[in-house]
Amino acid sequence: MADGECNCGAVAFLVNTELKDAFDCHCSMCRKSTGSNGIPMVVVSNTAFRLLHGKGSIVSWKNPDTD
Repeated sequence: MADGECNCGAVAFLVNTELKDAFDCHCSMCRKSTGSNGIPMVVVSNTAFRLLHGKGSIVSWKNPDTD
């Protein structure tokens, strides 16, 4: 089990499963948003993920470079 939140704390979540198969995304968007060589990620099923608060703060984003 793990919990986390966004950098500003507006959104928080809980993951109720073993975290495995972690990887680093090195796409240009992840590198640009962090100023580093990528973002560590782990993929979990929807059933293992629970949003604790902040649903209203989540928005969709579309990469303008893929239009």
